[in-house]
Amino acid sequence: MIEELIKKIGKNLRDQNLTLSTAESCTGGYISHNITNTEGSSDFFEGGFVTYSKASKIRDLRIDLEILEHQGIYSRETAEAMADAVRRIFGTSIGLSTTGIAPPGDKQATEKTGKLVIGISSKKGINSKEIFLQAETRQDFKEKATKEALILLKKEIEK
Repeated sequence: MIEELIKKIGKNLRDQNLTLSTAESCTGGYISHNITNTEGSSDFFEGGFVTYSKASKIRDLRIDLEILEHQGIYSRETAEAMADAVRRIFGTSIGLSTTGIAPPGDKQATEKTGKLVIGISSKKGINSKEIFLQAETRQDFKEKATKEALILLKKEIEK
């Protein structure tokens, strides 16, 4: 399913002469991993960051500390800021981001395990989607989160 999504996304990006970059937190680079497993992905995929910690979001993506502290690391605002930052840094047409809480969860988090927030930034604007995933393991969460992020990306490209 993921491989087929990426092939369709890649074709759409190529056809529209668009490029993609990623900023991943809870997916830990799994989106980028799957994209780069697809032949021809260098035609549209510029690169990405795994910004797992708050410090890396600030240092690498230059996310404003105020967003992280007032809105929360697992917020729509953070996902949107991540997507917009990675798009700007790489100079791509689209920035895709993920943040959330994979099982068994973050002992310091006040939010529910399974939360996923996907951010997308493009010339059309910046938006996000919040989803709760049922997942038993971190790997299961990463696979489901990657699929959801790619489905949202595909819809965005096809608008």
